[in-house]
Amino acid sequence: MKDPDCNCSSEVIWRYIDRELSARDMAGVSERIRSCDTCRGMYEEQALLARSLSSGFVDSPFGESFVVRSRERFTAAGLAGSRERGIRAMGSGTKLFFGDRGFAVLRSRRFLGIAAMLLLVPVILAIGFLVSSRREQSLGGLRVTGQDEVAVRIVGSSSEAIFIQPQPGGSGFEAGRIYDVPPGTTLALSLGGFGQREPAARLKLKGPARFSTAADCTVSNFHGNLISGELRARVALRGEGESFLLSAGGLHQARVIGTVFVFSARDGVTSLTVEEGLVGFGTLGENV
Repeated sequence: MKDPDCNCSSEVIWRYIDRELSARDMAGVSERIRSCDTCRGMYEEQALLARSLSSGFVDSPFGESFVVRSRERFTAAGLAGSRERGIRAMGSGTKLFFGDRGFAVLRSRRFLGIAAMLLLVPVILAIGFLVSSRREQSLGGLRVTGQDEVAVRIVGSSSEAIFIQPQPGGSGFEAGRIYDVPPGTTLALSLGGFGQREPAARLKLKGPARFSTAADCTVSNFHGNLISGELRARVALRGEGESFLLSAGGLHQARVIGTVFVFSARDGVTSLTVEEGLVGFGTLGENV
């Protein structure tokens, strides 16, 4: 039942939920919640709302200092100091409407943390998009044929691999990837895409083989690394300022002008067979 001596306050209940009261006041509110039906109802309703908010965002990812600065900005805007109900003005001609419950939520630390985070979500997404766009430079198309799937991982990442099944159609291949080709499976890469009449290069790896593309390589300036296995390539004539560089076994490299060749790295031994054209060959780091 309602305690006639209890001055029920929604704001005090919110401060109790957010642990913003002194130890003495916390104990007093706790006793009121046990003895007053009205306070207990307010507490149960507001605690449920607080849990629903915190389930999506447990804590602000920007830290307590960011939340404090956000609180100060809300206060400066007149959104966190008044106890009046109804309309709150924010800047010239902009109005925000809060009922009793909505304004109480606004005063809570959880809501401020959530609001601060939501304000920066578009910025974070934009930064992530720019970073991922640079890291995931599209290089062309790939096809997998044979008995098994090809595992693809991001270079330098501990993330789990994705698997590309053998299929008639093609997928895209990107910079900064490691391709694991199992025995009985062939991976065909077309630098510039399968749709072009004459792509910049065609590469074919028969498993078992492992091949990676440098994170900063492009169609015009390609750098691949044959970690193990055998690679057959047909490379179109490179233009001025363009390059096609392959390294193998972490020791040797081949710079291609435009040719057909087979590159192999097995058991620490690198071999190069030139079928057409001219290939510069040397140890890694040399200007070949």
